[in-house]
Amino acid sequence: MSLPSPVQRTKKKKLSRGIVITLIVAGVLFIVSGVVFAVSEGTRRITAQAQNLHIVDDALLVANTTQAQAAFAVHLGQVETQFRADTSESRAENVEGARQGLVLLADGMALLAERDRVSPELEADTVAFAGSTGRILDLVEAGSFTEAQDVAAAEANPAYSSMVGHLSGELDVQRSAVFAADSRVAWWGDIARLLVALLIPLAVIVIYREVVRRQQRQAELEVRIDAEREVSKARDDFVANASHEFRTPLTSIYGLSQLLEEHEGVDEEGRELAGMISNEASDLSRMVEDLLTTARLEADALTF
Repeated sequence: MSLPSPVQRTKKKKLSRGIVITLIVAGVLFIVSGVVFAVSEGTRRITAQAQNLHIVDDALLVANTTQAQAAFAVHLGQVETQFRADTSESRAENVEGARQGLVLLADGMALLAERDRVSPELEADTVAFAGSTGRILDLVEAGSFTEAQDVAAAEANPAYSSMVGHLSGELDVQRSAVFAADSRVAWWGDIARLLVALLIPLAVIVIYREVVRRQQRQAELEVRIDAEREVSKARDDFVANASHEFRTPLTSIYGLSQLLEEHEGVDEEGRELAGMISNEASDLSRMVEDLLTTARLEADALTF
């Protein structure tokens, strides 16, 4: 089995390095994408839970305001009965405010129900509070203040206390959820900062090593180019010198053999020998010319 050539080994090494770099980049991108997704998901949860917290807080505020306005309307009616004072205008304002509060409370509970944050107990307490408070307001408008007070004590106040307790518990749950989600986002943020702190120096090191490697390869290439230039120059010098050194004696030999061949004092055998010398010199001259031409072509092909 034949051994791999240096070129094949170099290509294999480059391929392996490329695979490693690709895997590293893919891993880094995967980790960064995971961190970004986790932060995005945590932010989305914080937003949703913060909205739940806001809705519960508003519902609790509306419940307190509605109960206070209904109770104050009953109190104003009792004051009017006992002291014969005209409280109708103020009483009507509180009744109207309490009715609007019941509408707002129903809207808030509907929003919580859409978010699946209303327990059966909270729903039952809310229905009981809204129903009893509505009857209280009707009795106040009818002037039955004592009966309204009895309904408040027997039905509305217990339902209100239980409802507020459930809403307060839900408020605590949502606060805890927001804090927990915020902590998770902060944790992922710390992870992201840690990754950045680690990856930036790593990227700098990798880039630096790659730049140094490329510079080394460039320097090696320049050395090889300089060496090839020296070889090319030496070949050019050889061609020039050989052209002079070979052609001059061959020309002399060829010329003298021609003179001997044409000289009258040379016999037939001498002319024959001179002709052979002339032919051989001519053949040798053509061979030298071919060699020099080949050398010139190779020198031109390697010229930089």
